[in-house]
Parts: sequence; structure tokens; C-alpha cells
Amino acid sequence: MLFNLIGMVVAGVAAAGCVLLACRLVRKRPPKWLLPMVAGAAMLSFHLWNEYSWFDRVTRGLPERMQVAERYTYESLLQPWTLLVPRINRFTAVDRGSIRRNERAPGYVMADILLVKRLDPAVKLTQLYDCRQARRTDILSSTEVDERGLPVNASWIDTERDHAVFRAICDEGRG
Repeated sequence: MLFNLIGMVVAGVAAAGCVLLACRLVRKRPPKWLLPMVAGAAMLSFHLWNEYSWFDRVTRGLPERMQVAERYTYESLLQPWTLLVPRINRFTAVDRGSIRRNERAPGYVMADILLVKRLDPAVKLTQLYDCRQARRTDILSSTEVDERGLPVNASWIDTERDHAVFRAICDEGRG
């Protein structure tokens, strides 16, 4: 957040400085309203670019094995432009390289999930999916497993079969 603020201020000062330099080169005084207007426009432009390009910049830096399964958009009255063009402010990615099956428990697939939200640290979860019954559970350090490798004290959550993360894991887990 601090770097966003610093970047925005630098953009405003740089834009106003360029206008001031151009005015000095042509030997004209800029109108009093010009420099604040240019600085404000540059700051707003930087803010919009930073907000709307965040998703592309972050996903470009992910390893190839990471598959973005879901994108969540953001709209707010405090940022009225998001009502016209919603922006992505969080996403869920599946680590395809971590997908594993247990031969002793057919139909169950385990994978690492990455939850990423703008301005928050990313959260990595290990989840077990029951592809036959369309449900999932988080695998925690306190999770106990039985002799087949299935969790004993799991809190299963029903999920839709067409849910993007479910499809990414269960479809990939078959192959």
C-alpha cells in the first residue's frame, strides 16, 4: 500500500515537472491550474493502471504449473469506475504439479491451492477433493488419516461439479 502511494505521488510530481519544463523551454508561464490538474490526472491514471493491471502482472509471474481457476471481480461506489468496468482483486490458482491421487482411495484427489488477494499475502492450502461425491476438505497439520490415507476428522464441504477449482483438480487428477 505504501509503495502504491509513493508511486502515485512520483507519477504526479514527474508529470507536473515535465509540464513545467516544457513551459520553461517555450518561455511561457503555465496557468496556475495547469500543474495541479496534470499532477492529479497523472496520479489518477497511475492508480487506475496499477489497480487494473494487478491481476495480469501477478499471474504472469506464476510458474507454468499454476492454473488460474477462478477470478473474483470488485465493484464499489467509492470507486465508481469499477461499476462500469469491474476489476479483478483476487483469484484462486491450482498447482497442477501438486495434484496427486491415492491408489488406495480411488476418486480422491489432493492438490495445493493458492488464494491470492490484492494487498494481502497469498495463502497456500492443501485440499482433498472427493470427485465422486463432489465435496472437499482442507488438509491441516491437525488432520488425522486412516489406513487408506483418508482424513478421519475432516469437515467436508459440498461443492458443485461445475465449480472451476473442482473441475481443475478432478479432471486433471484422472490423467
